[in-house]
Amino acid sequence: MKQNEDNKILSKPPKATIKSLGVIGLKKDENIIKMSTGFFLKFYEVSAIDSDKELIHKLLSISYLRYRLTKIYKKSGNSIYLLTVFTKCNDYAEAKKVYDVFEKTQILRLSSCDFCKLFTLINFNFKEEVDKVSPKKIFNPTADWKLLFYQQVEEKDKNIVVSEEKFSSTYISSFYSYSKENEISPFAMPDIDYIIGYNFQRFNESEHDAYMKMLSNEYNQEVSIKDDFINFSIMLNVFSKDEQSLKKIKEAVKLNYFNHGLELLDDYGMQKKAYESICSFGITDFHNNIVIKEDNIDAFI
Repeated sequence: MKQNEDNKILSKPPKATIKSLGVIGLKKDENIIKMSTGFFLKFYEVSAIDSDKELIHKLLSISYLRYRLTKIYKKSGNSIYLLTVFTKCNDYAEAKKVYDVFEKTQILRLSSCDFCKLFTLINFNFKEEVDKVSPKKIFNPTADWKLLFYQQVEEKDKNIVVSEEKFSSTYISSFYSYSKENEISPFAMPDIDYIIGYNFQRFNESEHDAYMKMLSNEYNQEVSIKDDFINFSIMLNVFSKDEQSLKKIKEAVKLNYFNHGLELLDDYGMQKKAYESICSFGITDFHNNIVIKEDNIDAFI
């Protein structure tokens, strides 16, 4: 019954897009996407923030929702932020209520990102094309969004070959080790072009209790920690015009994060999927979460 109701309310994406990306429903006036996994996605433009960590902490404080905060940084211009909010719901009506509650929060300066702006940014991430994408192109009955907006890339020697003049490496966070030394100096990215995706979700009470029970079993003694724990990961695309320069950038980036307690991997065998996930703001869903105390993320953001 709920599926039938969704079929009445939601528009059907083009058949080719359903097949290639698993997008099975659209609410155009609300800018909401329904995926075959059961997740609904809504996208928000972010403005007027003091820092990445400030926004992440605010989002964690207001709900247990799953977030992807994407930052597009170009040396030649200002940063662009886009927030993806995921919710797994039985139907659209339930998802709509979740988003309505989220949007009533007054501590954030967010505005819903329409599909034209969303796919203009996706097109820019993949192909660096700046022309605005039209509704006609997006909602053409024969359109394949992956074919239209994604860039066909090749994996080579732990790198992504985008074109003859554009190379990328994609990292995911794999391990965090806390040390007071991590907090001695502020974290800062090198001044390079990059796209970073922060994936994060706060533990609710039952998840926290389950994690304490797991730790107690692992250490064979009762463990009780009152700190807030979160699922967290970083996904990072760095770019260069040639492979030799990219190698130096990669070394600098990995060392920088390592010195602040976070290990990044670039050899996990899923570079292409991670690259597509970052550039598509999570429409292609990929992440590799680690469990971490919320306060500890300040060391490397």
